[in-house]
Amino acid sequence: MTKELQLILIFSGGILCGIIFVIGFITFAGRQGWHVGGEVFILPLFILLIYFGWSIGTEVNQYQQNYEKAKAYKKGYREALRRACAASTLSDECKGTLARHGIKY
Repeated sequence: MTKELQLILIFSGGILCGIIFVIGFITFAGRQGWHVGGEVFILPLFILLIYFGWSIGTEVNQYQQNYEKAKAYKKGYREALRRACAASTLSDECKGTLARHGIKY
């Protein structure tokens, strides 16, 4: 997801949350006395949305870090395998191993 699209989604989500909050407040203010209805659940909903967004952001960050670690591990593994086969006397067997891993000899 590009940064521009992410900023647009965050901005539009904030605008929609603000509109819902205002509508709930207007509904509450229009009631006689202190009788509340379903608009009371708007504030806990916002808390849950913030928590949900925070947890998704944490998961995405961890996924990206693990992906980079796995990519670096695979690169190091292939490089070590290539070097070991280059120094080995069993070059035909090593060439087959390198070919299976998609490494050019």
